[in-house]
Amino acid sequence: MIMEEIFLEGFKQFPKSALLALMYAQYLEAYASSANNEDPEAFVSKAKLLKPPFDVRFFLFYQDRVYEQSKQTEGLNSSTLNISSYVEFQTMQNGARQYHLATLIELRSFMAHIRSAQRGKDPQTYPVFVQRISENLKCYCVCTLRFSCK
Repeated sequence: MIMEEIFLEGFKQFPKSALLALMYAQYLEAYASSANNEDPEAFVSKAKLLKPPFDVRFFLFYQDRVYEQSKQTEGLNSSTLNISSYVEFQTMQNGARQYHLATLIELRSFMAHIRSAQRGKDPQTYPVFVQRISENLKCYCVCTLRFSCK
């Protein structure tokens, strides 16, 4: 290709140019065919060894981060969360919001009941409040167990 000939001539004229090595690495990554056996990362490493100026060092640093991120995300292209799991998660998340509000209301009612003058009914009513609160908390447990971070 003509671009490879241009880069080859550039390497002949400027063998110590770190910027040229970096540009060639970016060219290989973006436009070179898979038949080309040259590794873009090798040219980035070569550019680092040429003692580049500050601005080229910044671009080399940036290119290293791009390579690092592309290596980290290689396996992430195939999604592990299918549509049904996503819908299930959304439903559980909406339910968790509703149960969260209901739990806060029950806790407020429970605390108001404790502070009130109806102390004679306390033994009969405490289990009702505790049961309502524990039912609301079950959604949290299901949601965190089903979709926990691994």
